[in-house]
Amino acid sequence: MKNLVKLFLIVIAIMMATDKLFSQEFGIKAGLNLSNMHMVYDRMLSNDSNMKTGFHIGATAEFPLTEIFSLETGLLLSTKGFIEEVKDFNYKVIFNPLYLDIPLTVKASSYIGGTKVYGMFGSYVGIGLSGKIKELIVETI
Repeated sequence: MKNLVKLFLIVIAIMMATDKLFSQEFGIKAGLNLSNMHMVYDRMLSNDSNMKTGFHIGATAEFPLTEIFSLETGLLLSTKGFIEEVKDFNYKVIFNPLYLDIPLTVKASSYIGGTKVYGMFGSYVGIGLSGKIKELIVETI
């Protein structure tokens, strides 16, 4: 974590030294999250978990480095989690955490036939803010 903070500060310092500092773009990002989890129990992989739908929403900032490459970061509020059903015991667990994600990505973009096409790569830091675990006993008919 300390190395990531140092890297982030170095990148910010480099961006401040460029002549394109004031050409940054700010935006809002929102979308759908589909999350799942595979757990290992005594060296056996559990396939009982189901995908959970969630959302992410937040603000982004893009800082141009060259005409093609830019650096994008932001703050995203994101829900994740999974649903696990234990059929032998008629038991269901819903795990629903809330995260603050801070992405740091490099974006390459170009115009092809009047349409802007781009690709991104990078990573993010996720900070857990809160979460709920709901346990249900499923009635069988």
